Amino acid sequence: MQRISDFIIGAGILQGFFLAFYIWFSKKPASLPNRILAVLMGVFALNLLHSLIRTAPRLGMPSGGIIEPFQLLLGPLLYLYLSKRMSGGKLKPADGLHSLPFAFVLVLLSVKAVPSAGLVFWILVFLQISGYFFVCFHLVQKYNHAVTAFYSEIRTKNLRWMNGFMVILLVIFAGYLCLFFILFHSGDRPHFERLLSFMQSMAVYGFGAFSLIFDSPLPETALTEPGPSYKKSQIAADSLDGLKEKLSLLMEEKKFHLDPELTLPMLALNTGIPRNTLSQLINEGFGKNFYDFVNSYRVAEVISLMNSEKKNDDKLLTLAFEAGFNSKPAFNAIFRKATGQTPSEYRKTVQ
Repeated sequence: MQRISDFIIGAGILQGFFLAFYIWFSKKPASLPNRILAVLMGVFALNLLHSLIRTAPRLGMPSGGIIEPFQLLLGPLLYLYLSKRMSGGKLKPADGLHSLPFAFVLVLLSVKAVPSAGLVFWILVFLQISGYFFVCFHLVQKYNHAVTAFYSEIRTKNLRWMNGFMVILLVIFAGYLCLFFILFHSGDRPHFERLLSFMQSMAVYGFGAFSLIFDSPLPETALTEPGPSYKKSQIAADSLDGLKEKLSLLMEEKKFHLDPELTLPMLALNTGIPRNTLSQLINEGFGKNFYDFVNSYRVAEVISLMNSEKKNDDKLLTLAFEAGFNSKPAFNAIFRKATGQTPSEYRKTVQ
């Protein structure tokens, strides 16, 4: 079992370095968030390498305590990745402050002023990464809210998977904290550390896969602020009903929802309604965000197709794609939320 776990951990190290290299040098646009992501994957690999060296003494290598400060970069790098992905901004001198704890501990270790694996150090690591993850949870929530106000299809754009990843990492680092508390009192526990390294290796696999699968283009700079500023786009109370009627007629006649990649600026351009006004109209006039508003028309389109005799033999997924959906999971979830039934259950009621 030890050989198997060491092999998986080693594979995690190789994948971490491979993903770092691939993301940095891939043919994708060399965006700042991707560069930060590449560095983050490299730091993951370094952490796993240190743990493998500690728990596999047969490798005949030193423990490499100098690698340990890289733990202090995980939280800052994840925060910078999310914040720059949202804003599309550049690195600022103030961003360098996030690396100060890493630099401070690195200097101390280089002069051997503190033990490399002290319990106090790991308490500080856990507190630091917990604080950063708390902020990152808020950023993910803010980002996902912004996405639903901007896009009509969010399958590869939302970052809900990131929340699960951060929870897993918090559990792993809580385990590391327990491990070093045990080491402080009763000596080495290589099997426990190997288990934690195995979990972290699997986390690297998952994070690498999801970051590539859900690596959609950077959101427009408007996503920096999820909600548009309505102060500059007030809709007079007496004109709200008229705008609602205009938008409803255009949606029914032009069927903009049939475009699976429809966005808020695209709809604003096609309807002639300023973007901020359109966003306010959808939110306040229809009581929905852009995502739910557009997909309500797609659900209605699917129901209309179900009632068409010409479409009796068509598969549900065919009808969904024809109505503007572009993924089966999204179609099923949205349809059930809107009607209280699955598409197949609803179809039986109309046949």
